[in-house]
Amino acid sequence: MVAHGRTGKPEQYTALSAQIAADLATRGEREAGRLVYLSIPPKFYGSIATEINAHLRPAPGAWLRVIVEKPFGVNTASARKLAAEIEAALGADEVLLVDHYMGK
Repeated sequence: MVAHGRTGKPEQYTALSAQIAADLATRGEREAGRLVYLSIPPKFYGSIATEINAHLRPAPGAWLRVIVEKPFGVNTASARKLAAEIEAALGADEVLLVDHYMGK
């Protein structure tokens, strides 16, 4: 979804959500939840979290978890800024921070 400095267009997130729903319907399955893994530059955390919130949420009753692979800022101030950007779009229970090396 993210390619070379772009966060993607809203319709790309909507299309992905629709495709997931169509795939589930084809298989006769009900969605339990969605897991999104972000291994992206920190400058995109806020904008992508906003797009996920607006266009990629699962069906009602299903959970959403967004894994953010750190590094998470270069100091306390930048880490707080990144956290605030993510928290503006997603609930605290929806975000998991994973160490960069643990993610590999």
